[in-house]
Amino acid sequence: MLEYDVVVVGGGPAGCMTAKYAAKEGVSTLIIEEDAEIGEPVQCAGLISKRAIEESELKSKSFINCELKGAIIHSHSHDVRIESPSPEKRAFAIGRSVFDKELAKEAQKEGADIILGSKVKRVKKRAGGAKLTISTTGKEEIRASVVIGADGARSGVAKMAGMKVTKNFLNCVQVEGEYEMDEAFAEIFVGKTIAPGFFAWAIPINEDVARIGLCIDKRFSPHPNPLLFLKRNLSEHPIIARKYKGSSSGSSL
Repeated sequence: MLEYDVVVVGGGPAGCMTAKYAAKEGVSTLIIEEDAEIGEPVQCAGLISKRAIEESELKSKSFINCELKGAIIHSHSHDVRIESPSPEKRAFAIGRSVFDKELAKEAQKEGADIILGSKVKRVKKRAGGAKLTISTTGKEEIRASVVIGADGARSGVAKMAGMKVTKNFLNCVQVEGEYEMDEAFAEIFVGKTIAPGFFAWAIPINEDVARIGLCIDKRFSPHPNPLLFLKRNLSEHPIIARKYKGSSSGSSL
């Protein structure tokens, strides 16, 4: 049986940063990630602030795809252009897979261990901490003084601990493809026929390629599948359809 002072469930940015600082304090630390690879699959539009980049403490900036000057918001009747007042206030389109992997490496440098392809099946309280049962090729038990659930909005760890989790979620989808960008501005598209309950976007990652996606709130949508709205936007929206030239990849967020 493995034993750790701190076990962090989830190898995303929150989990990796938590593990990094735990290990930095000299306690034995483990990250458990259910996917076979840190950062995969990507479930993010990849748009973060300069402050978030600074707080990541990463020296390498290889994960940055594009620095954005601002955003253009498109409604049915108006367009509003919002330009960042200074470089300090700008946002960045990033490669989330690379970003997550770099954060995991930093946690490992401080001494944290990582187990991939393992899902926590059970968390049981015990004197002085908890006992986790994880599934790998079989079943394995891990003892921990502290268990931290960094496994997302649908956190299984939170549920096992008897905590409340969010019940309403946005359903999102995104493609990455060729898209005409005049400048390095994100585009936001609003309207109940475009993305009911939320909005659609086009985020440039270089001069010729953008991430085009949307989220919907099923409580306000005639259809629960966001892909139906995305396909319609790509083929019929007066701006998106004109600028969109074809996809190279897609993902559900």
